[in-house]
Formats: sequence, C-alpha cells, structure tokens
Amino acid sequence: MAKILITGGEGALARSLCERVAMGRVSLEPAFPGPVEVVPLSIREVDVTQAHAVEAAVERHRPDLLLYAAGGADLPRWEAYRWLAYLVHRDGADHAARACAKVGALMVYLSTDLVFDGLRETPYREEDPPNPSNNFAEMKLAGELRVMTHLTRHLIVRTGWLYGPSHRTIVDEVLARADGREPVTASDSAMRQPIYVEDFLDGLLRLLALGKTGTYHLAPAEGAYEFDVAEEVALSLGANLEVIPSRSSVAGLVPPYTVLDCLKAAEEGVVLPPWRQSLGKFLARIRGTRG
Repeated sequence: MAKILITGGEGALARSLCERVAMGRVSLEPAFPGPVEVVPLSIREVDVTQAHAVEAAVERHRPDLLLYAAGGADLPRWEAYRWLAYLVHRDGADHAARACAKVGALMVYLSTDLVFDGLRETPYREEDPPNPSNNFAEMKLAGELRVMTHLTRHLIVRTGWLYGPSHRTIVDEVLARADGREPVTASDSAMRQPIYVEDFLDGLLRLLALGKTGTYHLAPAEGAYEFDVAEEVALSLGANLEVIPSRSSVAGLVPPYTVLDCLKAAEEGVVLPPWRQSLGKFLARIRGTRG
C-alpha cells in the first residue's frame, strides 16, 4: 500500500484526492504498487510552522509520500502577513523535508509560476533562473530550495492558478454574478495558465506513478488573462453579463507574463487539456450540481 500524507488537508486538492481514493480511482503504479491510502492533515491537526509537530506527524504515519499543499495562494494575505508567509511556505517546507528525510518518504512540493518575474514573452522552462517579485513567490522559491537542500529524492511541481470547488477565483466571481445585475471586473494585464484542480491532480498523479523526481512544470499549454476566462465563463452560461477589463492584477502583485513551458512533462506523456476544455468540464459539473 502507498500512503500519502497531505498538509493543507482542508484544501480542495486534498478533498478531491480523498474522494478519488474512496471511489477506488487512484493508482500510483508502477512506481508505488498496491492500493493508495490518503491521510489529510488540516492546520488543526498539524501546525506546519512547528518543526516538532511536523516531525511527530510524519513519524506517526510514516508515509511513502508527503504532499506539501499548506498555505494556499492568497497573494494579498501573504503580503499583509509577510512573516506568516515565511513560517508556512519556507519554514514549513523545511520542517517537512527534514521529516521526510528521516523516514525515507518522497516529498511533493507544490510551487508556483510566480517564481518568475514575467519580464519576457516566451514560456519559462524549469531550468530558467527564478526571480520572484512578490512575497508569496519569494517564500515559495525559498521552500523549493529547502526541499532540494534536505532531500535528493523530491518532486517540485510548479503550476499556474488553480480553480475549482472552494477556490476563490474570477470563475467564482462570474458564477456569483451570472444574473447580470452587476458587471465583473477582470484583469487583462497578467497572462498565466488557468488550471482546473481535477486536471492538475490527474497530471500530478501521473508524474508520481511514473516515479518522476526533480522539478516539473504542469499546466495547460496556453496562457490566458483573467478577462479571457471571465468572458468564457459568461459565454458558456449564456449570461447577459458585462465583463470589464482592468489593468490591475491583484494590486500589482502578479507579473505580466508567467506562462510555464511544460515540455518536460509532455515528453513523459503528461499533458493537461487546453484551458477552455477544462473550464467547460468544470462548468458542466457546476450545472449538474445545481440541477
């Protein structure tokens, strides 16, 4: 049996993985033979900012893999609480990496496209030098470095912006205003890759099943502005909703272009669907849920 321990167990990614395991829809073979067990740990169950708490949890569960998904990507929050960002994204990753080294677990660290400064107009490869321009990205990069320092066997996965159940994004905002009574303002100044959380999880599990380690970029091939995504949602809903472009992007915290080159993953047969296709799948699920 392969046991996966997840920090950030209250998040959408953890919940989705748990649902899949419960339905028998997760396999990590051939790299990890046998059934899969997932143990999600919320912030109430383990405080990643405390080294002893992380070490105790890892020692108690002795996982084969630890998926570090704590903290989320709320950029304004991490700018307002800069020291907390250090504790969660840098020190928490350090604590988890040290604990994994002791029990021989593979650590999977979820990182971000925002480690790049966005000063070019071609997709960033894994080996391109990072240059983060906000506190969140700086701490995510620091977390990457801590993982690489303590573990020769690790998987760092950088991605764009995730949406789906429980993710507060422009998609949710458009859905909430589908009656058209109020317009939606969406940024057209930062090009990134929007990713449905279920498709991201598909790709991540495939990389794990193949036994991949090192650093990988995992996202749809094409980028988009928030404005593009908002218009696509409104069009799909058939909503009489005005989408207003804005040059502002999360109070200027997001670089103008951080599209990731995902050829390395594609060469392993791991390719995420185009973002419009994924968005259509998510919206179909939403319509089905709402009856």
